[in-house]
Amino acid sequence: MRIGKKDFREKSWLIMFGIMFLTPLIIFSVVKKLNGNYSKNQKNADFPKVSLKNYIEYPKLFEQWFEDTLPYKDVLIRTNGEIALWGFGESASENVIVGKEGWLFYAETMSDYKRINLYTQKELEEICEKQKQQQEYYQSKGIEYILFVAPNKASIYGEDYLPNYIYKADSISRLEQLVQYIKRNSNITVVFPEEELLSIKEKYPEYSLYMHSDTHWNNLGGYCGAKSLLKELDIKLPEIDEIDIEKNANPVFTWNGWDLANMMGLAGVLEKDTNFEISGYTDSIVAWEGDTVNSYDSFVTYCRTKSSNPVDKRKLIFIRDSFGTPMLPFIASQFREVYSPYVSFEVNLEEEQPDLVIYELVERNFETK
Repeated sequence: MRIGKKDFREKSWLIMFGIMFLTPLIIFSVVKKLNGNYSKNQKNADFPKVSLKNYIEYPKLFEQWFEDTLPYKDVLIRTNGEIALWGFGESASENVIVGKEGWLFYAETMSDYKRINLYTQKELEEICEKQKQQQEYYQSKGIEYILFVAPNKASIYGEDYLPNYIYKADSISRLEQLVQYIKRNSNITVVFPEEELLSIKEKYPEYSLYMHSDTHWNNLGGYCGAKSLLKELDIKLPEIDEIDIEKNANPVFTWNGWDLANMMGLAGVLEKDTNFEISGYTDSIVAWEGDTVNSYDSFVTYCRTKSSNPVDKRKLIFIRDSFGTPMLPFIASQFREVYSPYVSFEVNLEEEQPDLVIYELVERNFETK
């Protein structure tokens, strides 16, 4: 039986297409171990099974699976990130801005930094009213309430390390506007240590208070934030030149690495950063239940501490986001007991019976929580 030229061409194309499609998958199964993970905590899509329920969206599901399992995907993304950074001084991710001297910034915070997103009068009234209701709720149960807002990285280091083309308006920031309004229209204690951190940055230029490849402040920044917060409670932590500070390159969260580097596809590449081990600030021994630095499960749920020699004999509930974690050791040393849940974790006040609640959020997330 003779095969016509047309049939031969069609079968040849099918064979070639099959080889082109299958070869990368075969190679991938052999050299998978060579492929690094460019983004920690990224979960790949499972191979989709076609059914009557998903047949319409099946092509999209298959495309997602193929993209997730594409051979050398991580290597390609990392290479693209390196070319953009080292070749052009740019970020391969629109979420990251490459600053001066190796500093990276979160693009989402630029509206805050440039001061172009001030609240309307109605928004100020609504947020203040919500905070007053929060305070009244706690006061009805005999609990003191404090609001703490951690400054964005750009609020402290933007003028020093952001590119020259990014500038800020000659006005107050959105958060400064809100803090002023709340203080004028309520008796809520609000702590926003922007000025304190700017002053410390100028006084101790040898220390960085924020990570270079991450959005968060480091342990020293957390110490300074805790110091400002505790000052409102008449609790005094030692000055920076009175404590022991040992430099290291550890991330704020071992389970997450450096978030800005991850966004750029450069996890495992940009790993030299500036963090510190802090000691000599207390004589208390703190017992811990949970570990928010090394355990993601503890981070998104809660941890609990008890201090052997607390300055404040009360029980504190410290509701926190990711910026609260570097503050925890210093706060925990000063209170009899601290229960610290993540902001989205449900708190049972009747069970915990706190004397004080401190609600902590970073500047960039304040209006979204």
